[in-house]
Amino acid sequence: MESQSSISQIARDLDISAGNLRRWIREYRNCGNDLNGLSKDDAVELARLRRENKKLKAERRLHYQRHAA
Repeated sequence: MESQSSISQIARDLDISAGNLRRWIREYRNCGNDLNGLSKDDAVELARLRRENKKLKAERRLHYQRHAA
């Protein structure tokens, strides 16, 4: 079983909340499959892409606010 500190560190590394990571681990253990069909690498890439998407949406929002007439 993972220690709390390792879950916290992994969550920080992925820029997600430790609570979300714990929930995903619990869901993974409960359903017994490989991250809903995703490999570990794919799950990490999905998390990275979600962070990037969130950042780009924020940048786009700022752009439109600055250029609103």
